[in-house]
Amino acid sequence: MKKLQKSRYIPEGAQEEKFDHVNAIAYRYEAKGLPAATVYHGKSIKFDFSYRFRNLEQRENYISEWLKRLEAWEERKQKRKEEQKAFVNPLKVGDIVYNSWGYDQTNIDFYEVVKSTNKTVSLRGLNSKIKMTGFMSGETVPAESSYSSNDITIHKVSAPCMVHFEHGAGFLWDGEPLHCSWYA
Repeated sequence: MKKLQKSRYIPEGAQEEKFDHVNAIAYRYEAKGLPAATVYHGKSIKFDFSYRFRNLEQRENYISEWLKRLEAWEERKQKRKEEQKAFVNPLKVGDIVYNSWGYDQTNIDFYEVVKSTNKTVSLRGLNSKIKMTGFMSGETVPAESSYSSNDITIHKVSAPCMVHFEHGAGFLWDGEPLHCSWYA
């Protein structure tokens, strides 16, 4: 079965302007006697906007503001890439990482770092101790050297010291009890 290939909408009679520094393109044209523009960035088939304007000045101002936002976004993206390249995993064997997750409750899972590389950590689950502080809530800390299983999982680590989990993110535990809650 052949898949229908979609393509960008290019208005009839539009003047094209490329912005190579942000990989974007703007099409300026007239629609129903008013200035209009349709713009795209990247390889997107869906336009960023496609509007009619009251006058040429309003159209040019709008395109200019869109371009400024796109440039700022590209700068943030580039800065983040550079931070990731320079990032070195600060977690070491023996550190405790926690992952807070849940809906209608706050679950805290603790893990011990058993292996560490520049971009990943291998974690082993720890049991936890809970001290009740209220109705269906309390404070939790890891139970030292009490493992919840023998399974070891590998997780990516990124700046600023965030461990990626299937549900949420993990962080280096600072030694203070963490709030937890449960339902039913």
